[in-house]
Amino acid sequence: MNIKMRNLAIGIGGIFCIMNLNSEYHFTYMNTIQPFLFIFFFICLFFFKESILYPISGLLTGIGIDYSLIQGIINNPSTVPIIFDSILSLSFILYFIIMLFKKRWSRQNQNMELSQDIQHKNLPGDGTISYPYRLDIDQTLTINDEIEHQYHKVMYALNGGSQEYEDPTFGFKDKVLVGKKHLQQDYGGFWKYESDMPALKENGTLWMKGVVYLSHDDVKNIYQMLCDDHLWQMIQENISHVLNLSYKESYQFLIDNQIPQDVAKSLLKVIAQKDNIFDKDIIKSFIKFSFQKEDYQEAMEHQDGMIYCAYCIYYYDNWFLQMREGVWKVKPTLYEPSLYYGKGTYQPFEK
Repeated sequence: MNIKMRNLAIGIGGIFCIMNLNSEYHFTYMNTIQPFLFIFFFICLFFFKESILYPISGLLTGIGIDYSLIQGIINNPSTVPIIFDSILSLSFILYFIIMLFKKRWSRQNQNMELSQDIQHKNLPGDGTISYPYRLDIDQTLTINDEIEHQYHKVMYALNGGSQEYEDPTFGFKDKVLVGKKHLQQDYGGFWKYESDMPALKENGTLWMKGVVYLSHDDVKNIYQMLCDDHLWQMIQENISHVLNLSYKESYQFLIDNQIPQDVAKSLLKVIAQKDNIFDKDIIKSFIKFSFQKEDYQEAMEHQDGMIYCAYCIYYYDNWFLQMREGVWKVKPTLYEPSLYYGKGTYQPFEK
């Protein structure tokens, strides 16, 4: 049993103890609905603290106590229950008001800090759907912890969520939606967003733009590239030119510059040159700041593949675009992003 469930059980147990005491000593006008309101309040406290449900549950509990108080005064006026219920009701209602103002002030304050941060970092884009702010992996914002949390959430979902892959560090479970499952995808594939971006706009909303699933054989080629400093430097210096060429032209350019054929093919899969999945600017920054050798070493040790994905995250009236990589831990089983994150099409790579 985790800590939240344990504390919830203790809270509910305490409520029933109070009910038993109250039945004998009558220190409050507790009726049948009041315990359920207390339980609802505790559930919101432990599981929905960041949601509007939390302060609303406090307001409903306060109103429930007021109802009991009015019934008690009419039917059986007594000093101790009247004083006790009045204080308890006032506490819950004041708590509701304080939480509303606190949430509003916190949102305004965080929005202002983020706006100043964006201006200071001079992020490309304007934060709209058409031109989201491009966020490189080396840049940190005031919402960096939330962005990293969403990155782990994305990788958890693309690895099948709790169906295939457990992530005890972050504790993702039912809140992550997993998409369509494909078996025996030995050569990997790619998913490309087509339509139906998420309609809900709240902090942390994810909008998937594209995903590439790279096979273990391709990972070997990328790892070979990363281990050769001269090779990797040449690719970094020429990536802008490569992205302006067609697939055949870019492949030939890499071969002409002494890039092994297998490495060239694998690299062009990653940047999706043939399928135009990723924005050119995000590819440039990805080549510059990503390709962490540690991830590829992990994939090599466990015979895993790699996942590359571009997605937008919504925070405080702004969209942020990011491209990240992670280990494909459940290959050759492959999961598309859920329809909740946008509708797209999947196509496997050929041998």
